[in-house]
Amino acid sequence: ITKLKYDQKIYYDSIQLSKSGNLIESLKKINFLISKNKNDYFIEETKADILLSYGYNKEAIKFYRKVLQSQPKNNYAKYNIFINSTINSTDYEFNKKFFLNNLNLLKYFPNNQNILLKYYDLAKILEYNDWILFFKTLFFNDKNTKKILNQLNNQTKDYNLNKIIKLYN
Repeated sequence: ITKLKYDQKIYYDSIQLSKSGNLIESLKKINFLISKNKNDYFIEETKADILLSYGYNKEAIKFYRKVLQSQPKNNYAKYNIFINSTINSTDYEFNKKFFLNNLNLLKYFPNNQNILLKYYDLAKILEYNDWILFFKTLFFNDKNTKKILNQLNNQTKDYNLNKIIKLYN
């Protein structure tokens, strides 16, 4: 730690200040690094993490989205956007798009309960009955999971669900 110099030291100090409860000073340091290193997505991702840790979800999501502009395959940023976005129960088209655009998270984080629960909630809002059964099976059917998933895979007409079931079976 004492060997850190320049930007590395500022970065370290920013994280330590955040951990110790000094959000303002932490953000001052991380903002300085962002202004100095305009194309370093990792620093912006760290700022998003800091904001998220203090409950500033909307602000954090903005920085995760910036990260995705330069790193479109960054699943960590996608995960944080997905988990921290609010589901709008009245906007069917938004929810449908949100559901479809984030399916890859089920592939990359197959056992993440936060993702599974968020998807379960979305499936209920969208009334995607096959998906609801899929998630209920994962949550509640330890002994019969494989059998139920095979049956669901044979009966569903949802191509995306077929692909996901294969990952879990």
